[in-house]
Amino acid sequence: MITDTAVLPTMFPAAPTPPLPRPTSRLRQLGVDNGYALVSFPVVVGFVVVTGLSVGVGLLVIWVGVAVLAATLLAARGLATV
Repeated sequence: MITDTAVLPTMFPAAPTPPLPRPTSRLRQLGVDNGYALVSFPVVVGFVVVTGLSVGVGLLVIWVGVAVLAATLLAARGLATV
């Protein structure tokens, strides 16, 4: 059996990308950060609700799920008010 070693071409590192422009003031940065938090808020709410409902339904067999479902519904109602 003859084995050959493959010779790979050399890889040159990619040119560094220029840094993104930074906001000019702290107030602008605060606005950008708040916008990001507000956009991601529905994702967090969805994760909490879906996870709570899944765990609650899965645990209904041993009656712990009733408490988990009740807590999930209270959390979903509180997050909806926010």
